[in-house]
Amino acid sequence: MVKTHRGSHDRPNGKAALHLVSAWATENHVVLGHIAVDDPSNKLTAISQLLNLLDVRGGTVTLDAMGGQTAIAAEIRDRQGHDVLALKANQPTLYADVQALFADARAVLGM
Repeated sequence: MVKTHRGSHDRPNGKAALHLVSAWATENHVVLGHIAVDDPSNKLTAISQLLNLLDVRGGTVTLDAMGGQTAIAAEIRDRQGHDVLALKANQPTLYADVQALFADARAVLGM
């Protein structure tokens, strides 16, 4: 997750707010690690760096749509982890495939 820390900017000295990409352990309610990024758009590099630091073997990594990149998914699976990635319409082919899959399932179930 990317969090911008309120009040962390220093406008008189030209310092922007602090943006952190964090790995959160849901079951234990603890941050496993975080990496500061200059801008939230640098999130993908930070996610990869965090994955290099963590043992995700057998664990489930969840990411928002911005983190739902094939390279990141492959990295998680290469490390024997499981991934749950959010999907938005900005990936039109995959989005259409997933919509069709769910439509087929609803039809089979009579929903």
